[in-house]
Amino acid sequence: MGKRKKVAAPPQRRSNAAPTVGDLIMAAVSASGTHVRRGISLVALKKALSKAGYDVQRNNTRVNQSVKSLVTKGSLQQVTGTGALGSFRVSKDL
Repeated sequence: MGKRKKVAAPPQRRSNAAPTVGDLIMAAVSASGTHVRRGISLVALKKALSKAGYDVQRNNTRVNQSVKSLVTKGSLQQVTGTGALGSFRVSKDL
């Protein structure tokens, strides 16, 4: 009788406890206040993210894509502008 080889289990991935860019964006927009009728501009949003410790210069494309994605999903409402430019506020549906 031959011995059976044990098959090694694939290494488990660690779950990243850091918040996603989308979570940071939603937190920054909601922290800007609900009293702001026009929402928060992309420039002000990036300033708030960098103030919170996020490297916006290095991840500029990721921030823009996340903003577009949140608008497409309906989490953010784009008040002015097109694409990733303009002003944004939290959608009233949420």
